[in-house]
Parts: sequence; C-alpha cells; structure tokens
Amino acid sequence: MVDTRSLIQFPVSFSEECRYSKGAWSECDPKTNQRSRTLTLKKGNLPNCENNKTIQKKCKKACRYEKGTWSECNAQSQMTRNDKLKVNSDASCEQNRQITKKCKAKGTKPTKGKKGTRIDHPFLFALF
Repeated sequence: MVDTRSLIQFPVSFSEECRYSKGAWSECDPKTNQRSRTLTLKKGNLPNCENNKTIQKKCKKACRYEKGTWSECNAQSQMTRNDKLKVNSDASCEQNRQITKKCKAKGTKPTKGKKGTRIDHPFLFALF
C-alpha cells in the first residue's frame, strides 16, 4: 500500500499571502475630497508582494445633521424638514438646513375588487 500523503505537493504560492501594516489616514484633501494611507509589507515575498502600497478613500462629509420631522403637504404638494447641525461638525457648515421634497400622490394604490363576487351566469362563478 502506497502512502498518498507523501505524493501530494502544493506549490509554494498556494499558502503565500501578502500581509501589510496599516499606516494612519492622512488629513482630508479639500480639493480632491480624498484621504490616503500607506500599507507596508510585514509578511510575504517581495517578488509577489509590493513593499509599499498607498490606498485612497473618499472623506466623510464634514457636515452632519440631526434630522427634523417632515411637515404636512402644502398647497404645492411639497413637504419640508428642518435639520440642525450636529456637534463636532465642521465649523464652515450651515447651522440649519431645510430639505424640501414632493409629496406622494394620494390614492396611487390600485383598488381591489370584492372577493367572492358572483357573475350572473347560471354555471360560471369567478373570484376577483
């Protein structure tokens, strides 16, 4: 009987992974609205893994608001909401903002027929 475990061979790259240390995020660039961080190789072979990588990501919005409640629909079929700036938001943000949107039309759902409606025919009945 042959021990098949000794016949199985895996390529070196099968178990190889590139592992990186993550650097701190940079400040947000206001021109591009992006920030970046550098990743430094901590585990893996250089021919298959980059020594350093830079990744970029969009910045979070500087203006964060506490949402108010929606008003009733007005004569123009619009509703409004007044939001207040949250603490720790960027100082350049407006303290209050007003959001306006169209109201949904009333009665847009299709009406359903009555269940069990009988059709006047001696032998035919239908349910709607």
